[in-house]
Order: sequence, then structure tokens, then C-alpha cells
Amino acid sequence: MSDRGLILIVDDDETSSRALQELLARDGYGIVPATSGTQVLEAISAHQAKLVLLDTHLEQADPFELLARIKVSPLSRDVPVIFITTLDDAEARAEGLEAGDDLIFKPFNAREVLARIERQVTVSTVRMALRESEAKFRSVMESAIDAIISANHIGEIVGWNRAATRILG
Repeated sequence: MSDRGLILIVDDDETSSRALQELLARDGYGIVPATSGTQVLEAISAHQAKLVLLDTHLEQADPFELLARIKVSPLSRDVPVIFITTLDDAEARAEGLEAGDDLIFKPFNAREVLARIERQVTVSTVRMALRESEAKFRSVMESAIDAIISANHIGEIVGWNRAATRILG
């Protein structure tokens, strides 16, 4: 695996997919190409992708329905999705901005593409670290034999562990 992370490219346009693959490989990213919707969900979980690049004009799948499926799955819901579109397609640009995390445009500007991808890979890394930290916190809290009660800044109880329920009722 690459040192910068793995990116899933979902584009059935071989020319643009190959251009992205070459650009990202030169910048140290690992790439997994996909052309169908079923490949996407399998590839995200199998390869632990940090980012999905999703073309707005797929022939065999609706990219916005595919995004909805990505965001429903617990294995992929935190993975950022950048839509790929053209500047002259205002409808796809608007829908991509509303639904996804960012946009990149064809023809590609290498500097802009890399900057947008770097930002979203960083977001993905932070999201994954936060999820792991929350899971560890829940594990420690639930395995404690002492009652643990959490309150917010105004004193309202916002959480407690099983021991607190057992001890306090």
C-alpha cells in the first residue's frame, strides 16, 4: 500500500481515469479503479480507501444513488467522496456540491486536483482516528466497575455507563 493512502477512482471514462491514476500515483497515492457500483462498496471495505473519486456521468450506475449507498454503510460512511464533473455541467456541479464533499473538474488541473484530494484525505484520516478514539473510550467506560456519569457544561447528565445503571438504578 502507498504511504499517502488509497484512493478509489470510479469513472467509466478510461481516458480520464487513467489521467487521474497517473497523477495520483506520481504523488504517492495508491489507486483502485472501479467502473461499477458493486465494485465500489466491496473495494472501499476491502482496501480501506481513504477517498472516493466518483464521476457524475457513469453509464452503468447513478452516481448519486451510489453515494447514498456509500453513506449508509458503516464501513464507508466516513469516507469522503469527491465528484468528478465538467465545468459546463451546472446541474451535476450543483448536485455534486450538495451531496458530496468536494468537486474536481475535467479537464484536470493537476495542482487543484492534488490540493482538493490532500484536504479530503486529511479529513478521512482525522475521521478514522476520531472513530477509533470514540470506540476505545466507549470500551473503557463500559468495562469500568465504577459508576461513570458524564454531564455537559450546565450540569445536565448526557451519558453514563452500565455500572452507573447497576449501582444507581
